Amino acid sequence: MSSDLFNSAWLTSDEADKKNYLYVARDDSQPIFHGLQEDMAQLNDFCFLCVEGASKHLAELQRTVKRYRTGEEQAKHPDFGDISDEVAWGLEEFDIPRWQDTEQFMVRAMCLILLSAFVEKCLKEFASYFAPPEALRFKRKGGEGETIREKCRSIRNDFAHGRWDDVKASMPISHYLVRSVL
Repeated sequence: MSSDLFNSAWLTSDEADKKNYLYVARDDSQPIFHGLQEDMAQLNDFCFLCVEGASKHLAELQRTVKRYRTGEEQAKHPDFGDISDEVAWGLEEFDIPRWQDTEQFMVRAMCLILLSAFVEKCLKEFASYFAPPEALRFKRKGGEGETIREKCRSIRNDFAHGRWDDVKASMPISHYLVRSVL
């Protein structure tokens, strides 16, 4: 596997694990799909990096607590000596819960918002690319796509305005929506 986080040449190689990408173009007839594929692969890799990074950091904090609790490692203070229990307690009470929330909610909400903005951008590009030049430009309301888009906008707005409880309440529904769209 390539060491680059995003490498479009790798994505089209035989060693690519394509099932982990949201979209892989299968048709060479429309160039817009290849640009979409590269942009989506880049977004996919960024979101994966964020989710994986939060999970790794949380796991390392949990391993650190275990090392302090078992005596495998000690936290020494110049005036107070071994403060391993106090450090482990602080990690368990403050840092680990914060990173659990970051892993389970914040990173996933952030990725959903990025995906929502990306889909909206792509739909505009598709409409512009495929519409005949003489086509009228107007916005259409209604339908399942509009309902999903409005739900994503609502989540994005709640997220942007710090209404975390509203976003958390919406996440199980949002997870389903993202799966149904993809």
